Amino acid sequence: DKNSAIWLNDHIYDWNSNNLNWDRKIEHFNVMLINSEDLDHIYEILKAGRYVYQIYGISKDPTSHSYILIFDEEGYNNLCIKCQILSYFFDWCKSCKLNNFQLNYGEFPSGNNEIDKILKDNYCKSRSPGELIKWIPYKEFYYIKPIADDKNSAIWLNHHIYDWNSNNLNWDRKIEHFNVMLINSQDLDHIYEVSIFF
Repeated sequence: DKNSAIWLNDHIYDWNSNNLNWDRKIEHFNVMLINSEDLDHIYEILKAGRYVYQIYGISKDPTSHSYILIFDEEGYNNLCIKCQILSYFFDWCKSCKLNNFQLNYGEFPSGNNEIDKILKDNYCKSRSPGELIKWIPYKEFYYIKPIADDKNSAIWLNHHIYDWNSNNLNWDRKIEHFNVMLINSQDLDHIYEVSIFF
């Protein structure tokens, strides 16, 4: 059970060794609240999340008596409870993988429902970065030259995914120049057949 809220209070940001007390800041924070009545569940979330996102503290709902974990909303990654414990993308559930897809590419990057379905299905089924089929905007290709019917060569001057970073829960990317082949197709069945091999 998740909610977002604004925390209108001070928080500890450092230890003051001169007066032997906490230094505090008074600020407004957008926070994510995760409710749970299961203390083991709270412990697992804290254990999994302590190195991934800012955890401000624990509270208790006076009505339901459930405990509430308070996270920094900006750094919170909208993972389900199970996937919060798993730091490796390829172990996540389909829903959390799709949330990550939208974070990286938007909901409909190609503007075509069938192409977007192929991209999302591949994103969910892939077991390694090398299997991922990514959406690459055409504007990232340079020096496009025809080499055969419906085929062009080009240089892709952008970054590509090469690994998963378990510390920041996102892709590590390399900026390189790639010589690539572009195959033009209006036939979505052909594109779907090619995507099956990935």
